[in-house]
Amino acid sequence: MGIVQAKLFLNKEKLVAIEIPEEKKYYSFIQEYIQKGYRQIIIPSDILVELLKYIFLKKENSKIIDIEFLEEDEKFQEEIDNLIHKTNNEDRGYFVSLLDHINYVAQDKTVEIKKVRFKYRVDGKLIDISISINGLLNYKNNTNVSNEIKNISQFILDRMGWII
Repeated sequence: MGIVQAKLFLNKEKLVAIEIPEEKKYYSFIQEYIQKGYRQIIIPSDILVELLKYIFLKKENSKIIDIEFLEEDEKFQEEIDNLIHKTNNEDRGYFVSLLDHINYVAQDKTVEIKKVRFKYRVDGKLIDISISINGLLNYKNNTNVSNEIKNISQFILDRMGWII
């Protein structure tokens, strides 16, 4: 059960995740799919926050593992990491404080989210996914993950309908 890397592309009116072969260089992979008519996407921070909310509130045993930001601010990152720890290990109510911190900087447009990572279970199987602002996905492959990737892709597309 290795780590798989995939890229979200817009293809006509669908958002699809295409696995990146291990032997393929990222740039040549991107160019190949652009030539086939696929378009890259950028996922705004507010959509990544909405995805975090959805996963955290709707998925069994969900945990936020990491939230990375484009701008490096050690103090802010420590605050976020501390709130993630408290949310996962002490009281899920800290999720509200975590969202408040993220929303404050997201609305201010001072800091953009670079990547989010979360874990949860579907039918007892662990789903462990990270998604980056550029649509890059990293996940542990198992029998349920492809359906979850489709659901996440649709969730994102439903909130970014303006890109079609």
